[in-house]
Amino acid sequence: MWTPNLRGVIRTTDDADILLTVHGQSVQEQTGRRRAIIARLELLTEHDRYRWLNSSFVVGEGEIDEETEKWWIHAFVCVNEVAEHPPGIGQRRRRRSASRSYSPTPRGSL
Repeated sequence: MWTPNLRGVIRTTDDADILLTVHGQSVQEQTGRRRAIIARLELLTEHDRYRWLNSSFVVGEGEIDEETEKWWIHAFVCVNEVAEHPPGIGQRRRRRSASRSYSPTPRGSL
């Protein structure tokens, strides 16, 4: 068993940059020159069109050709069908009101 980790950047056709991290497990196939891989992919971007990827759980399966060192992975986004509402992660932060203030409680008093 081999546990490959890969990091890189994907540039989309509309010039968005998506950071990619792959954490995988790979085993030798019976053919001898290829390795089967299963992986978890992390995708991170600031581009509004792809921001939903920031909170996605992505798994993949594929192969690694050891002679050419080329990888291919079919990726699948897992969808939580149990939660009532979509996750708030990956959304832009709400602006805090300037009128809010915080006053810490002095030590010893409650």
